[in-house]
Amino acid sequence: MHSLKRKGSYTYDYAREKEGEFELPKQSLPEEGQYEMDGLSSDEPFWEPAGVEDELKSQLQDLSLSQDTLSLSDELGSGEFGVVRRGVWSVGGEEREVAVKSLADGSTEEKRIQFLQEAAIMGQFKHPNVISLHGILLDCSPV
Repeated sequence: MHSLKRKGSYTYDYAREKEGEFELPKQSLPEEGQYEMDGLSSDEPFWEPAGVEDELKSQLQDLSLSQDTLSLSDELGSGEFGVVRRGVWSVGGEEREVAVKSLADGSTEEKRIQFLQEAAIMGQFKHPNVISLHGILLDCSPV
């Protein structure tokens, strides 16, 4: 058996039949509605984030939030991209306490792309031991 990687996201075991031919055993394919990437699973296929800011923003439209649904308060911490603040997110008539990660003013284009790529990845899966991404503000500066 050999392993076949496709774009670094999926690994399949396969057997070589003849030169130039191979077979994917049925058990190596994900079941319908079950996808895995880097130990995370989803019932939707994972997609690779774009490498261009405008394309990333287009990919993230489904996660886009309106700025008037968030109110921010004290700083909780800081990291590679900027600061994390405590916030309240108003959605569906309810208020939820959330952490809001923001990109630092004056960030380079490379940092903006990395920040959006991280959001794209985080928005694709839910896991009980990982903080969930509820949305992203795309129409403000910084993001």
